[in-house]
Amino acid sequence: MSSKHRERFAIKGLLQAIMDEAIVFYIQDKDPRTLDAACTLYERYEALAGSDKRTVASRSLRPVYSAIEITPYVEELRSVQEGMDIGFEARREIKSAHYQTPSEDGMRP
Repeated sequence: MSSKHRERFAIKGLLQAIMDEAIVFYIQDKDPRTLDAACTLYERYEALAGSDKRTVASRSLRPVYSAIEITPYVEELRSVQEGMDIGFEARREIKSAHYQTPSEDGMRP
């Protein structure tokens, strides 16, 4: 999985965790390319919305998490994705070794 795809999955996870549709729309509208950019947009929205957003969030059925609260989960997600990348790479190497062309004597190496 490329880093571009990893970032997209991380941003999608962040947006699913936010629960406030106005914040999600704001971040999606800006189309961030990295998770750091998405977190910056989240913090910017919180600063711009001020106390008005907090009163709306308090009436929400789902909690709104700050970037500081979700950072450990994002780091854990990145760690899992890196582990998956290592696994995919190992699988690719095994498949490539298994499907190598036969040597001159007709036997696989």
